[in-house]
Amino acid sequence: MKTPDLLQAGPSASVLATAQGRQRLVMTALRLTENTALAPQAYERALLDRFVAGELTIDEVLQRLG
Repeated sequence: MKTPDLLQAGPSASVLATAQGRQRLVMTALRLTENTALAPQAYERALLDRFVAGELTIDEVLQRLG
């Protein structure tokens, strides 16, 4: 099964350019993982907060998690 191009491309640069866009992206991810084993722990939430604030890029968040 082929991954749809929209999912494969990831979020657009415009979504990542503003705190509001990053917040929407993070809130969507949190809703998808709510009440699952994938829900972020406190440290992961702190990293996401820093991402939303523009202090970290998504690559830096992933680097700190990996």
